[in-house]
Amino acid sequence: LPDGVQAVANAKSSTGRLDLLTRTITDGGTEFDQATAGAEAGLRLNAGRMSGLAAATYEQRYFGGKAYAVSAGGRLSMYRPLNSRLGLGMEVSAAQVTYEEQSERDGPVFGIGMQLITNLTRRVRLATGIAANREATEAETLANTQYSGNVGVDVALPARLNVGLRPQVTFRRFDKIAAVYGERRKDVTYDVATNFSVRDFDVRGFVPSITYRYTDNQSTVDLFDYDRHSVDMGLARAF
Repeated sequence: LPDGVQAVANAKSSTGRLDLLTRTITDGGTEFDQATAGAEAGLRLNAGRMSGLAAATYEQRYFGGKAYAVSAGGRLSMYRPLNSRLGLGMEVSAAQVTYEEQSERDGPVFGIGMQLITNLTRRVRLATGIAANREATEAETLANTQYSGNVGVDVALPARLNVGLRPQVTFRRFDKIAAVYGERRKDVTYDVATNFSVRDFDVRGFVPSITYRYTDNQSTVDLFDYDRHSVDMGLARAF
């Protein structure tokens, strides 16, 4: 496309769909979806019965093999046991997001969340949480607020295998109506993540994990209807 002209295509539409999957193909394109690489480093905190983590975060997103957006910020998480089986966790975060070619989406992102953790048995842990996020952008029509709720269960299986399952639903509402759509955009996102890791196993001190995630986004603007499968692999180390 000419300089200054952008286009968006979607492989899923709820209007007149004939169950025929299509893909967007561009000159020099290497992939349909995007990939993310990130890291965080920080200090563990301990104050009486309360523990936590203060960390700096960095994330680079790629689309079609090219850098798409950069996010840099930090997060503070705290946890306090309420009794032998219950614990309360809280997290706040902030980051500045900068897009390579879409400066109208640049801006800070703020988040706050709370989680109640219950140790059902020595091997099974249940967690329920709520969160709110605010995305402030250069363009007022792209600024939005998100509210989410999730329930998760972590199980320590035999053979040193840890498995976690976490379904989540997120409601997103945009501040203003974009003239091109003619209506205010509202999204509902259903997300299910499954995490796998091995207890007492590390690679030079780093603990590997793998997460499979399925996401289904339903929007009042058909263009933003999509579903996605992703696999994330990570390494973590406590100092």
